[in-house]
Amino acid sequence: MYTLGNVLEILDELAPIELAEEWDNVGILIGSKSDSVSKIMCALDLNEDIADEAITLGVDCIVTHHPYIFMGIKKINYSEATGKVLRKLIKNDIGLISMHTNLDKTKDGINDVICKGLGVEIIDVDNFLRWGKIIPSTLEEFIIKVKKFFDIDLLRVVGDKKGKIKTISVCSGSGSEFLNQAATVSDVYITGDLKFHEAQGAINKGLVVLDIGHYNSEKIIIPYLVDYLKSKLQIDIINTNICAEVFQTV
Repeated sequence: MYTLGNVLEILDELAPIELAEEWDNVGILIGSKSDSVSKIMCALDLNEDIADEAITLGVDCIVTHHPYIFMGIKKINYSEATGKVLRKLIKNDIGLISMHTNLDKTKDGINDVICKGLGVEIIDVDNFLRWGKIIPSTLEEFIIKVKKFFDIDLLRVVGDKKGKIKTISVCSGSGSEFLNQAATVSDVYITGDLKFHEAQGAINKGLVVLDIGHYNSEKIIIPYLVDYLKSKLQIDIINTNICAEVFQTV
């Protein structure tokens, strides 16, 4: 029999809790280390649909990337979205573990998985940011590769690059704070959540940014997380079938 504590220990081997930012909220968010675990569901985010899915499928542990309990909660109102989800998990004895910035930063975490998938030979790592070399290609060729890897039809492109691109920097999620650094080491920066004036700044620095969206930039880690847990635990481990992306393109 496995416990929630066992699951946390195994996840900590992949993405040590100590790597998480001070403002983050990772580890066991619902439950106790002694709670038994027989079936795990992995998801990027948690919402009521995913909670219902977990209940229907007999899941007793959910592992997410984004912490559902993040900002200070002053009340748990069962008529509100957060309260409904927390009530369902607690009532059905479903534990919740989140691995957030520690999974972004760790070796073989989200950003390393992206680099590997896009053929980026990592030269340097600085906190969240990775940068490295690729086989020289045109921007258009590289965009096709990015769309295929992330399984997306559309992305936002900032700037332009004539000739071949050779260096790439990567920061999943919201990486605008690293624009200046990315501009000094790479031709193209892959991230999400770019704002208008930040995009202007990137153009002024001669940096091409591929904004693939926050959700799209991180969803690729969930199948990887499922496979990792399957290699460590002899229980049923599944990926949610529900997309929790909040933006729609119409």
